[in-house]
Amino acid sequence: MSSGELPSSLWIQQVVVDKDVFEFGGEVLVYLGHFKGQKVVVRKVRPSRSTGTSCTGQDPIKVGKLLHFIITIYSPKADRQLLHREAITHSLLKHPNIIPFLGVYRASRDEPPAIVLPYAENGSLGKFIANNPVTSAWFAKIVRIASQISY
Repeated sequence: MSSGELPSSLWIQQVVVDKDVFEFGGEVLVYLGHFKGQKVVVRKVRPSRSTGTSCTGQDPIKVGKLLHFIITIYSPKADRQLLHREAITHSLLKHPNIIPFLGVYRASRDEPPAIVLPYAENGSLGKFIANNPVTSAWFAKIVRIASQISY
């Protein structure tokens, strides 16, 4: 968007967000919440990303990511652009194997926007992969799903 803002159709209101972090990793903090009677997850950009440490302060950015950090992640403007690209792209994806996008939420002007998705009762894809041994049948299923999504 030339204005630098998200389309109004992507914004949602009346999301109730828990105060405690549910999960964290990579570049986001994940909170549980509710939207229209549905359990949701609210993905917020980690506030400590610009300092190069995690929210626990124990895992500094790896050297291999330092250049990417300096170029694209350091400023709040870069965070906003990253969130905008993710929100717009995810809002366009409609497939049974992709969790649906509900919208973008911000509790107040002082807070960064967050992406809202339905809560997955069976956990995240990352947890599924970590907890299930890779077998040829499992791998074939993943390849089939990935090929369906890509068409």
